[in-house]
Amino acid sequence: MHTRFRHKFAQPCWRAPLLAMIAKLQTLGALVVMLILFLSVVSVTVQAQDVTKSGTVAASFLKIGIGARATAMGEAFIATANDLSSVYWNPAGLAWVSGRQAYFTHSEWIADLQHDFAALSLNFENWGTVGVSFITLGAPDQEITTVEAPEGTGEFYTYQDLAFGLSYSRQLTDRFSFGISAKYISESL
Repeated sequence: MHTRFRHKFAQPCWRAPLLAMIAKLQTLGALVVMLILFLSVVSVTVQAQDVTKSGTVAASFLKIGIGARATAMGEAFIATANDLSSVYWNPAGLAWVSGRQAYFTHSEWIADLQHDFAALSLNFENWGTVGVSFITLGAPDQEITTVEAPEGTGEFYTYQDLAFGLSYSRQLTDRFSFGISAKYISESL
């Protein structure tokens, strides 16, 4: 009788309801995760349609990335910038550039936009590295159209953005450098 008594109470009576409750919570958790994903997709769609601040951004052409290597890395290049494109990404990386170097890129963008970048650097052994950069984004002449003249008025306009930069960088230790840049920015329409 003693062994039967022990066997009867060896399995707690609350185990089955607890396992059922855990299964329900797992199902509920999955539903909550799906609801959060659905709401995040809906909120992104709603935010993408909000254009109340159009025309209020200046120098947005500076957000266009420079260089194939940086673009291939998803523009996560700030910490690894150690070539002449660091003039754009992180001027401290310019300290790791040796000698004299030149860097040129040209990209054809949507709507006939042309994006160009050029940079030059000169390393002074005990003083640091100086870099000069030039960025431009422009479009060919566009004909002006109006409601009365949808085929064009015969007049044209030009769009041009440009930035001229001067950078300085110096290596302080074998693992640490600092850099600074100044830019002159111009936009014309």
